[in-house]
Amino acid sequence: TFVNWTDEEGNEVSKNAEYTFSMPAKNVSYKANATNNFKMNEDNLVVSTIMINQGPVLKRVMPRAQGRADIIRKPTAHIVVAVSEVE
Repeated sequence: TFVNWTDEEGNEVSKNAEYTFSMPAKNVSYKANATNNFKMNEDNLVVSTIMINQGPVLKRVMPRAQGRADIIRKPTAHIVVAVSEVE
C-alpha cells in the first residue's frame, strides 16, 4: 500500500520501480513546507497520500523529409504529496 511510508521506504520503492521519476522524491520540498508552514515535527512525518495526475502536453514539431513534419508530444504530470504526522 501507499499509506504511511517514511522517506526511506518511498525512495527504496522509487529506485526499484519500472517507471521512475525524472526528479527524485528527495528534492521535493514537502518536508520544508510541512515544518515551516504547518508547524509539523519533521521526524514524525509520513506520506499519507500520493496522487499523480496528467498535466499539460507540450507539443513540438520535428521536420521530416519532403517538407513534412511530425508532432512530438512531451507529456507532463502533476505530483501531489500529502503528509501527516504520526505520534
